[in-house]
Amino acid sequence: MALYDEQLRKLREIVADREKDIAELQVRVTHHKNEGDIEANRLAEERDRLRNYIAKLELTQQEQLDSLKRKMEINNQKTLRILMNSTKIKSMFWRTKSAN
Repeated sequence: MALYDEQLRKLREIVADREKDIAELQVRVTHHKNEGDIEANRLAEERDRLRNYIAKLELTQQEQLDSLKRKMEINNQKTLRILMNSTKIKSMFWRTKSAN
């Protein structure tokens, strides 16, 4: 019986050690999972910041493009008026020259 009790005690110690190892592994797994969740959240926040930054850049770029289009249209209108006035002056010059 003493041998049986000794073997039983050893088996219980092995089982207790295994349960302790399992508990420690569960703590480590939980810790790594939490670290992974934290990293995933950090990356998601960074992705959102970058998306917002890109959207802001696109908006600024579109505003600059619209501003340049307006300036170009104004310059085109000015150039057209100058050309029209120049044509009128030439036309008046040729009329007066041909009248003389």
